[in-house]
Amino acid sequence: MNNLPLLNDLRVFMLVARRAGFAAVAEELGVSPAFVSKRIALLEQTLNVVLLHRTTRRVTITEEGERIYEWAQRILQDVGQMMDELSDVRQVPQGMLRIISSFGFGRQVVAPALSALAKAYPQLELRFDVEDRLVDLVNEGVDLDIRIGDDIALI
Repeated sequence: MNNLPLLNDLRVFMLVARRAGFAAVAEELGVSPAFVSKRIALLEQTLNVVLLHRTTRRVTITEEGERIYEWAQRILQDVGQMMDELSDVRQVPQGMLRIISSFGFGRQVVAPALSALAKAYPQLELRFDVEDRLVDLVNEGVDLDIRIGDDIALI
């Protein structure tokens, strides 16, 4: 397994097989037809099979190429799904969030909003406390203090 095919080479091969030509694929990818031909040749060398029959007028897929095409399609779909799932994991808030608020405002406004947040992001662990006292955020491990009214520091 030292010489695995590159995913991009499989993608180029699939495009060439679908379009039955190098020029259209080269134009679509913004590269030269020689680049597309080189990628196909390297893929054929890596896999040790002939993927395409080439003539001056057209390109057709070989029997081995059809089998590789089916495998490549599954592989690229799986990789695409993996990338989508990884993207989802990175974008979904997760972990623990400790929030405090004043008693009345916390119960009437903050708690319902946090309930909706917890439903939307089940991977997020919310710990919510209501406190009418001044809290040392750092020493008590509080991430967010939500209050209304005058700033206590100004009184």
